[in-house]
Amino acid sequence: MLLETAPIMFFGGKGGVGKTTLATATALRLSRNHRVCLVSTDPAHNLGHIFGASLGDAPVDLTPTLSAIEINPARATEQHLAQVGNSMRRFMPEHLHGEVTKHLDLARQSPGTQEAALLERIAALVVGESNFDYLVFDTAPSGHTSRLMALPEIMAAYTDGLLSRREKSDKFGSLVRGMSSGSGADNDPVDRRNQEIRATLFQRRERFAQLRTAL
Repeated sequence: MLLETAPIMFFGGKGGVGKTTLATATALRLSRNHRVCLVSTDPAHNLGHIFGASLGDAPVDLTPTLSAIEINPARATEQHLAQVGNSMRRFMPEHLHGEVTKHLDLARQSPGTQEAALLERIAALVVGESNFDYLVFDTAPSGHTSRLMALPEIMAAYTDGLLSRREKSDKFGSLVRGMSSGSGADNDPVDRRNQEIRATLFQRRERFAQLRTAL
């Protein structure tokens, strides 16, 4: 008899209730007939111990149809901040790049940064890079996971706010530049930068919308 279940599963609950055991058993059962990825989002990982394997942020094949990932929150945070930093430096004048570094150093210690980085990694698995039939998540204890599950909605709303402010700023900036120079917008490097910022924000909003829909 085949197990009937959703293609994305999160095993949650308090510490010690058997999340890892049940997630592993479910993934193994599903992998008899499907390609399955078992993912640990708990900083205190146990999957590697169960399978006697060295696991990391990239899928490791445990069987021909079962792979596993142990997301490292610290590494995910550094990768997330590095991507954000590259985008910010691309959008800002070179003399402000030092301020970007200072901002990211502060963000590294800010509440929610690690959860946001973890969400980005989950989004990549769910709506981006996954070639699996099933994703089975072994999560951290309840409080951490409940905050994580609320983030797609929060991040989508936050990005909508950024887009709204960006649009108002762009309209004002274009008006001022048009009055002062009369140059065409197509050749304006500031307008090109603003278009790139908007495109990045739209892409980010779409990714979180897809994740929210999938969950």
